[in-house]
Amino acid sequence: MQKVCAYCKLPKKLTKEHIWPSSIVKKVKERGRYSEKFNKIVWNDLTIKDVCADCNNKPLSEIDNYGLLIFDKYFTHYIDENSKIEFEYDYAMLSRWLLKLSFNSARAVKSDYKILEKYADILINLDKPLPFDFSISLDLVLPSTDLLIDKKLLPASNRICRIKFLNNIDDWCIVRLVAINSYYFWILIQDKPDHEVNMKNAEEVLSRIRGVYINPKDSKIKVEPSGVTMIEMHKDWINVKIGRAHV
Repeated sequence: MQKVCAYCKLPKKLTKEHIWPSSIVKKVKERGRYSEKFNKIVWNDLTIKDVCADCNNKPLSEIDNYGLLIFDKYFTHYIDENSKIEFEYDYAMLSRWLLKLSFNSARAVKSDYKILEKYADILINLDKPLPFDFSISLDLVLPSTDLLIDKKLLPASNRICRIKFLNNIDDWCIVRLVAINSYYFWILIQDKPDHEVNMKNAEEVLSRIRGVYINPKDSKIKVEPSGVTMIEMHKDWINVKIGRAHV
């Protein structure tokens, strides 16, 4: 039985899709990328072979070109506690890029991909309107100082993952994180629109999502660091060896 493309759902010859766009991987090849599948930092390019050439080389490539544009404009610069960033964006393309990264990662680990699969159609049909069942916030993460080696540890990492909450307070949504150096995008998706939401749980989840809300009706926001540092953000998985942060 011939497999179908993860995006167009048609039975076609499948090609490798880079979880992180290869254009960005080439720019940060000396840095680790967190693998949700293996729960560790890897230094090789991460791919998944389930996308046809038509989707990969046309609409998905156009989305990745937008990601590269904002990467070069913003993400190569690390911020400090005095930073005040005016982040300009095309909401439709930014949303698609973050959802594409999340969908790629989710398929690779076979987690959340059924939820994110509903966005496949808008990812390959760029003229279709976006749904209103998700929101995006942007936070800026500060460098940390390792007191043992007196060295500043920059948030030099790429990470895509599911944020997990205790006590099932997120039974009405999923929260995904796309982290690129100092820039941390929080994506909240209400995956059960007809589900009765416990307001206490909703408030608890929303209180833990850091950063500034990215308004779909605007094209720029002003962002300052929330105060969280790289080590504080990743204390659950950071591994520092010989003065080098593997993040």
